Amino acid sequence: MRAVRPGLVVFLLALALYAATTHRRVFSAGNDAARWATIESIVDHGRMSIERSRFAATVDQVRLGDRSYSNKPPALALAGAAVYAGLQKLSGWRLDGGGAANVLWIVTIALVGLPAALMVRSFHGDLERSPGLRIVHRNPRKVGNALDIIDGERHKSPDKLLKSQAV
Repeated sequence: MRAVRPGLVVFLLALALYAATTHRRVFSAGNDAARWATIESIVDHGRMSIERSRFAATVDQVRLGDRSYSNKPPALALAGAAVYAGLQKLSGWRLDGGGAANVLWIVTIALVGLPAALMVRSFHGDLERSPGLRIVHRNPRKVGNALDIIDGERHKSPDKLLKSQAV
């Protein structure tokens, strides 16, 4: 039987945590409403202007003539539109109807949860490849006379602590 890779376990745990804590609604003001308005407008209305979107009430918009646009950079919204368009073709789910909560969750996991879990996995890998890394844990109960643990040893003396950190 093959051993399970620790990096895979870290990735899956991080992804599960993000999946469990990702909300399935759009907050009406600010960042997410502006981005979702752009995503919906691109896929459902075939345009970048957001005035026809159900999320158009966002404060994060600019008006140019008779059109409103999100004031957020478009890269994330364009990526989200690609994911949403694929979901719509496969499932029939729409942001203005059935399956909206599923669309919000899946697109958010695809654009935020997966990259964040990959970043956690990458950080874990960096820590594994750093054998000389010394982690200092401070005891919060000892404010005046901090007790430090370095490589499993306890040090009370600041001089000894500094000497142990010398390269």
